[in-house]
Amino acid sequence: MLVGNNNNTAHLWSIKGGKVKYSFTSHSDSVNTVGFFDTKKCFTGSSDSTLKLWDLNKGNLAVTFLCGTKCFSSATDGHLIYTGHNNGYIKFWSENKKTPVVEKKIHSGSISHLILSSDNNSLVVSDLQDIDIERYRDQYL
Repeated sequence: MLVGNNNNTAHLWSIKGGKVKYSFTSHSDSVNTVGFFDTKKCFTGSSDSTLKLWDLNKGNLAVTFLCGTKCFSSATDGHLIYTGHNNGYIKFWSENKKTPVVEKKIHSGSISHLILSSDNNSLVVSDLQDIDIERYRDQYL
């Protein structure tokens, strides 16, 4: 289980042992969103305006992406990480590229939730007032 919190850290917990396996501590502000990229990597997004990809085998930082704005929400399909930001933008990130593959303003407020459909073709994007369901992934790639 992966948990982020407002003390600038995220923790990977062992469900079997009930103990923290790794603590990810390189953020300088609250960790707002977390997820598993694949079986070997997880990611954390923070109010420090970074998205970080972590190696689950070693417990160390693999890549830091500079988002430019606070990262509030995320989703992944195992190929890209989708992030929602406090300025109404969504960004699509590839683990092999330091800048977003896609960067698009969707809302006037903060993007509070991103949910990828089970077929990975539609992305539900919401701020605190509106919800959009569109084929953002197909539309922008």
